[in-house]
Order: sequence, then structure tokens, then C-alpha cells
Amino acid sequence: MAKNKLYNLTFLFVFCFFYLGAQQITLSGYVQDASTHEQLVGCNIIDTLTKKGTITNNFGFFSFSTKKTKTTFCFSYIGYKTYCQSFVLKKDTSIVVKLFPDVELQTIEVISDRYAPKVEQIGVHYLQVKDIKLLPTISGEVDVMKSMQLLPGVQSGSEGQTGLYVRGGTPDQNLILIDDIPIYYSSHALGFLSTFNADAIKNVSLTKGAFPARFGGRLSSVMEIRMKEGNLKEIHGEGSVGLLASKITVEGPIQKEKTSFIFSARRTYLDILAKPIIKNIVQPISGVKVKPRIYFYDLNGTIQHIINGKNRLYLSSYFGSDVFGFRYIDQNDEYTGGINWRNSIVSLKWSSEWSNKLFSNITFYYTKYQINISTKFNYVRDEEKRIFDSRYSSGIKDWGGKVDFDFIPNNTHYIKFGSAIVAHEYRPGAINIQSNIADITADTIIGSALINNIEGDFYVEDEINFRKLKTNVGAHGSFFKTDKKQYISIQPRVSLSYELKNNLILKGSYSMMNQYINLLTSDILNLPSDIWVPSTKNILPQISHQFALGFSKPIKEEWKLSLEGYYKKMKNVVAYKEGNSFETGLVGDWEDKITQGEGLAYGSEIFLQKTKGKTTGWLGYTLAWNWRQFDDLNLGRKFPHRYDRRHDISLVISHRFNKKIKASAIWIYSTGNAVSIPTYRYAVNYSYST
Repeated sequence: MAKNKLYNLTFLFVFCFFYLGAQQITLSGYVQDASTHEQLVGCNIIDTLTKKGTITNNFGFFSFSTKKTKTTFCFSYIGYKTYCQSFVLKKDTSIVVKLFPDVELQTIEVISDRYAPKVEQIGVHYLQVKDIKLLPTISGEVDVMKSMQLLPGVQSGSEGQTGLYVRGGTPDQNLILIDDIPIYYSSHALGFLSTFNADAIKNVSLTKGAFPARFGGRLSSVMEIRMKEGNLKEIHGEGSVGLLASKITVEGPIQKEKTSFIFSARRTYLDILAKPIIKNIVQPISGVKVKPRIYFYDLNGTIQHIINGKNRLYLSSYFGSDVFGFRYIDQNDEYTGGINWRNSIVSLKWSSEWSNKLFSNITFYYTKYQINISTKFNYVRDEEKRIFDSRYSSGIKDWGGKVDFDFIPNNTHYIKFGSAIVAHEYRPGAINIQSNIADITADTIIGSALINNIEGDFYVEDEINFRKLKTNVGAHGSFFKTDKKQYISIQPRVSLSYELKNNLILKGSYSMMNQYINLLTSDILNLPSDIWVPSTKNILPQISHQFALGFSKPIKEEWKLSLEGYYKKMKNVVAYKEGNSFETGLVGDWEDKITQGEGLAYGSEIFLQKTKGKTTGWLGYTLAWNWRQFDDLNLGRKFPHRYDRRHDISLVISHRFNKKIKASAIWIYSTGNAVSIPTYRYAVNYSYST
């Protein structure tokens, strides 16, 4: 009986939505770049008569319902000329709107409501690559991750590194998505450059609070990177040669207006530059032949195919690798060693418009992260060849699929729902040793075995617009199946904004997040040797509860001020026990070498920015506290986290002198890291017997 009542209520709920929508006329369609025909994500659409609006989704699709037969819609997007068109709507209408770039617009703007979203979310920032490229760079390399570190609430690890520490979190608590596919290691050059080639990126967003229900799996932030799909009209290319790396991007139609491609490549050449120096200076002095292998590369590619006006296919891939090693040759002795790590992603997407109110996207993907560390000696003694070969390997593989729906029954509700499933394969770390050297004869494998898990997600959320009150309410459900344990979690999410007098907007949110994956790290450098491990029957999932409250207010037309405060409680965060590290983790069970505890982070953020005029930029300030407590560390007492920084200030200024000359500058101030200074020193004498 109860089951039948539930079915009846569900049917009535859906019927009411369709009935309300049936009383109105719907204008739907896509918004594109007029020069490339790429879809524009987050384009703002306003009905000038009712002053209501919507935005395009991640595939450029929009749907707007109205009772008015005569009205005017305006389409606006940062960096493009605003386009307005009058309509006499007698029935549901589908259109394609093409916006032209505004070449006169040379301002930099990084604001939390750049796309004027339907729900004024707290703790969300959007950037476009053309804005990021205006910022000062190291050796000419535009870096998306370093640009994110300039936002309030976001810290870097060590100086110059690309790791993100968001609102008291750690790098493994950031969900980094390339076109909705997770990437596990986002750095090159031992953490000093990010893996993302800016020439292949369309735009970037960072969510650090008010997480919508569609996101899950991490505690601290979600970074979405949208790649370009390729020019459907004509062949276009660009490239650059820098002090550190060179890169090239080519895009264009395979079949005009039907199929397009984009290919982007980047490579450093420190090894090429170092070879003549080593050959002419180092080798004559040392008498040893040295062959360096020091470089990294990125390859991005996407093929887009338009099946018809309502269906598209996307085949995308990313491959990136770092190689850091040397080869020494001294007469009969040879040493080869180094470290290399790589990311691989392949995905296939099908986006479909089922009706003028329902849109879907189905994705299948494969992603892999792997690190290899090798050391090999070859030498001849007493006319006998000796070999010592050690190879360490660690990584993670995912095979996944997901389906997402956008349902827009009317202008009051924007409903998103979907589900996903992924199979994880973890290799926590294993070392293969082969040796015939005296006293070190071996042919064995040391380390942890492969671990296989299944993780699933489902979600539903609704963006609701009640005039001055806007809210996003939803729930994210997840399950995680490991060898002898299954975890199930329901995570509520809610965010709201209310418009007070004088354009003052009050915002608040609550988010519960679950995380089934952990990064065992040294907390010193963002090293690729950090090990990814899953939750098990002994290692519980990480959980966070985050509350946020703030306001935003435009000041005249050029300035905007926002203030946010947050309080985040974390459970089951991980750390190595006393005396354990990456090196000790190879022997025995890794679960016995880590401990779990609690984390607490709270603080406030101020963001003041100027978005118009010849001089633009922003000032960000963060006041924060970050604590950890483990029963097995520091005698069980609470202590400041490794990156507990009380104050962070970032100032970004960009000035346009004329159409050809621009200048920008960045100033950053950060409080030092928390450390414990030893108060006593003990001398220990060791004696050795021979």
C-alpha cells in the first residue's frame, strides 16, 4: 500500500510540472560562437519584458518558458557583443543564436557570478582563459592552477607550487575534472607547473562551497575545466616558443559544419638545452658520459560530430607525462635511474536534446595515473657482469560511465538528476628487485597487491527561483564496495540567496560531502610518489560538513564586494603514523602505517574587484584557522595543520594602455607555515661490530 502511494505521489508531482509547463510557450536552443560555432557555456539569456532569465548549460543548451507572445530576449556573454532579438511566439520555438566576439573589450574579470547564474551560489568562481593569459607567468607558461591560488580561500602548498589547499583541505580533497572526467595528478615538474595547456581550454570554474548535488567524491573543492571542441568553419592554428616549453594548437573542420577537431601539444626541452653543456663542460672534467632525460609533454585532442540538430558526439583524449632521469657511463660501469609519471584520459560523450525541456549527456571514460621509479646498475668485476635493477610502480585506473539530465519544466525550477558508476583499480605501490650482486642476490616483488573497488553515485537537485529568494536544494547519494565492506551515504545540499535593498545579496549554504579515496603524502612537496589508496573495512571514508554565510554587493558599475565566512568539520582524515612515510610503506600492509582523525577549518574571505575601465583587477584576503587531531599523533592533542596560514593577501592589477599594450602585476603576502621547534637535543652513540 505504501509503495503504491509513493508511485501515485511521484506521478502527480511529474504531471503537475508538465501541466504547468504546458500552459506556457517555450523558447529553446543553443548559443554559439559566430566565428567557430563552438557552444558557449553559461551564456546569460534575459527576457526584457519580465526581467527573468536563464543560462546555457555545459553544452550551450537553454530553455525558457513564457506566457507572453511578444517579447525581446537578450543574449550576453563576457567577451562577446550582446545580441537582442524580438519574438512573436505562437508556439514552442527552437533557435540557434550566434554571438560575435567583442574585440574592443579588453578587461579582466574573475567574479563569483560572472555568468549571472540562476542561483547566486556562495563560494564559486569562474574564469576564462583569455583572462588568465593577462596575468604574469613564469617563463611564459600560462598556469591555470596558479591563477586559482590568487582567489580568496585558496592557498598554495610550498612557494611556487601548483597544489591547491582550499578552505583547510588537502590536494586529494579537490575533485579536478577535465570535461567531467577526473584527473588524479595535475602537476608537471615536481609540482611547479600544472598539466593543463591553456591554449586548449575554453573556461574554468572553482567551487569551494555550496556544492550542488551533482558533485561528489571530494571534501574541499571542485575544479571544472572545459576544453575547446574545435572550429567547425575553418582551419585555425596558434603556437608559441618560450624559455621553458613550446606548444602548438590546430583546429578546424573535418567536414564543414558537421565534424571538427582540435589538437594541442606542448613539450619542454630542458634535456635538449642541457646536452651541449654536459657534453662540452661536465664530461671533459669528470670523464663520465652523462645523458639527461628531463622533460614533460601534453597532448590534447577532441573530435566533435554533429549527428543532427539535437544530437552530438564527442571523442576526447588527454595524455601527459613527465620524465626525469639520467644515464651515466664510466668505462664498464653504467647507471640508469629516474622517475616518470603520466596521466591518460579517453572519453566518449553523447549529448542529446530529447525535448525543449529535457537534455541529457551520456559519458563513458577511462582514466589512468601511474608513476614509475627505477634504479639500475651494470658493471663488470673480475670479468663477471653484475646487475642491480630496482623498479617501483604505483597508480590508479578507472573505467566509468555516467548519465546526466537537465529538466526545465518552467522558469521557477531547473532540475538536474543523474547517476554514475566507476570501477577503480588501485596499485598502492610495489617494488620489483633483481640482483646478482654479492650479498644482494634477489628476484622478488615487495609491496601491496592490487585493490579493486566499485563506486556509484546518484543525485537530484532543483534550482528554485522565487523572485528575490533563490535556492538550490538537492541530495547526493553514493555507495562504495570494497573487498569485505560496503559503504552507503546520503549527502544533503542546500544553498540560498536573498536580495535585500540596494542590490545587497545575502547568501548561505550547507554541504555534506563523502570521500572514498585518500592520498598518502609527505606534506613536504607535491610529489608524484604520493600514494592513492581507497577506503577499506579498516580505513573509513572521509566526511565533511561545511556551513557558509556571506553577502555580495555591487558598488556603482565598476566594483563589486563580497564577504564570506565558512566553518568546516572533517572526520576520518588520514595521516602517516609516527615514524612512517612513503619509504616505509613498501614493507608490510599500508593500512597499519596510517591513522585517521578529525579536522577543523574556519575563516572569512574578502573579495573586492574592479571589472571595467582601463585598469581592472582584484584584492583578495583570507583569514583562516586549520586544525588536525589524531589519537596516534602529538599525544592525541589538537595541532595546527601543515598549511595553517593565518593571513593570505593577493592583489592583481591589469592596465590597458592601448589596443596593443597591456601590463599586469601580482603581489602576494602569506603568513608562514606552522612548525614545531625542538627544545631539546639528545646525542646517541652507535657502536658497530666488525
